[in-house]
Amino acid sequence: ATKMNPESSRGHASLFITVKSVPKDDPAGESRAGKLFMIDLAGYERFSKTGVQEGVMKEEAKTINASLLSLGNVVGGLAEGSSHVPWRDSKLTRMLEDAIGGKAKCSIILTAGPSNEHLHETTGTLYFGFRAMS
Repeated sequence: ATKMNPESSRGHASLFITVKSVPKDDPAGESRAGKLFMIDLAGYERFSKTGVQEGVMKEEAKTINASLLSLGNVVGGLAEGSSHVPWRDSKLTRMLEDAIGGKAKCSIILTAGPSNEHLHETTGTLYFGFRAMS
C-alpha cells in the first residue's frame, strides 16, 4: 500500500497455463500445445507521490518501475520492427517473451483513473497502450 493506492499489493502477479491436446483415437498422432498467460502488472508510481522514501518498499518500487520500463522498451522495439528487442533486460520481459513475441495473440487491458492529480500516470499508461497497439 502507498499514498497513491491504499489497496495496492505493489507487485506483479502472473498465472501461466500450458494446455496440451492429444487425439483420443490416435495417441501417437499430432499433438497440439498452447500457453495462456494472465498477468496483472503493478502500475508505475512516482516516489514523490507514493510516500515511499526508504527501505524495502523503496527497493520494491524501483524494481517494479525498472521492469515496467523494460517492458515499454520491448513493446517499443516490437512496434518499430527493430532488429534488436531487449527481452533480457528484466525477468518480466523474459517471462513474457512467448506471450507478446512471435505468433502470439495478446490482449492488454489498461486501467486509468479520471483524477487530474494522477494525470502524468494516466498519460503514461495510455501512451504505453498506443505503442502496444502498433
